[in-house]
Amino acid sequence: MKVNYIKTLMIGTIISGLTSCQKPLLKKTSHPLLTSKTIAVVDSFAKEGEKFVNNPEYKYFAKDTIPLNFYMSPSMLERRLNNHIIAATPKIKIGEKYEEKLKLCGKVLYNEVEKVDIKEPKYINQKAIIDNSNFYSYSWIGTAHVPVKYYGKPNPALK
Repeated sequence: MKVNYIKTLMIGTIISGLTSCQKPLLKKTSHPLLTSKTIAVVDSFAKEGEKFVNNPEYKYFAKDTIPLNFYMSPSMLERRLNNHIIAATPKIKIGEKYEEKLKLCGKVLYNEVEKVDIKEPKYINQKAIIDNSNFYSYSWIGTAHVPVKYYGKPNPALK
């Protein structure tokens, strides 16, 4: 009796784990829950970024959507864009080095030598450019998202 219960439980877990959960799509919204000040900030960032799109030195490398709060100031938006661009920039492994790290095992502190990758960003002077001033949101959440494209100059140290 227990064996059948365990087999059924394992098979059910495997089947439910293999089902795909798709993320719902963002839909374009005409009435985002944002203040006029936040909308003006997003518009100014979109107009400012147009000069980098036409610059041949900058190469496009990623796109994303950034969530906005209804009280977003220019400094908050700039900080959020910078945080997202750091995470989105691809890094290339250029070597390895050994580092000594302190580890704690129970009440004993000891040194351990680990091999760590040395990585360089593939692009330098990255810019996050708001693609257009359209706002997107999920149907059940009041937050708005804005599309962003990331541009950067290829890193000359990697050539």
